[in-house]
Amino acid sequence: MKPTVPWRFAIRSLIILSSVTAALAGNVPTELPGLLNFHEVHPYLYRGGGPTEKTMPALKDKGIKTIIDLRAPSEGKPKASRTKEDDPIQPKEEKALADELGIKYINMTMASDAPTEKQVHTFIDAVEKAEKGGGPVFVHCAHGSDRTGCMVGIWRVTHENWDYDKAYQEMRKYFFTPKFTKLAGAVKHYAEDQSTHVKVAE
Repeated sequence: MKPTVPWRFAIRSLIILSSVTAALAGNVPTELPGLLNFHEVHPYLYRGGGPTEKTMPALKDKGIKTIIDLRAPSEGKPKASRTKEDDPIQPKEEKALADELGIKYINMTMASDAPTEKQVHTFIDAVEKAEKGGGPVFVHCAHGSDRTGCMVGIWRVTHENWDYDKAYQEMRKYFFTPKFTKLAGAVKHYAEDQSTHVKVAE
């Protein structure tokens, strides 16, 4: 099923605004050449922008076992229209390359709305398994700033006892766009309401 018009508009707006902040990403050098805004959160969790055909094997070399892609199927560039090595690939191609490399791939489309409870559980479950030795997780959106910042922020406040201000400061460090109040609000919700801290069933 194709996204509705409002959904597609929200994703398009998110991409455009993320591009503006991503243009400033030279202030915080990426930790993986060719992959925008790539950074280690923990040895078991990495964050960044959309991978390229060239950086997929590099993720394998880093030991990544699971990729969580927060983009819509239409994001990225089809192979026929890519003109540069650092053009990000589309989710469909990313899954195919991940399968070839033996990396588990999860596509979990988000726009500028707060993530659903199911999406948060899926993300938390994957990171908890990684923390326990299941192999590192790489979570990404288009530029590694907004949707990715939201999900990493939720992990920080639910599992590392960070308060919202500290989590938001880190989000801004990696170019979170303040306009996306629903994404920031989701992090604040989990930070303020301790009863909502995510506990994945054994």
